[in-house]
Amino acid sequence: MKAQTVIGFTLGEARKILNSAGGKIASIRVTSPPKAELADIDDYYRVINAIDKGEEGIELIICKPL
Repeated sequence: MKAQTVIGFTLGEARKILNSAGGKIASIRVTSPPKAELADIDDYYRVINAIDKGEEGIELIICKPL
């Protein structure tokens, strides 16, 4: 599975897609505007980038929707 397949989906949807395809999440990073305070990560955050880390899995970069 290509990492780019999950870009644009919510985190919850991306997890389901990866699980059904036998993929795994290596890590999740949150990006935000400078000085913004981050709360807990929710499944409705949007995947804006995905990086294939090989055997480790896919690193998801997510952001909180407006």
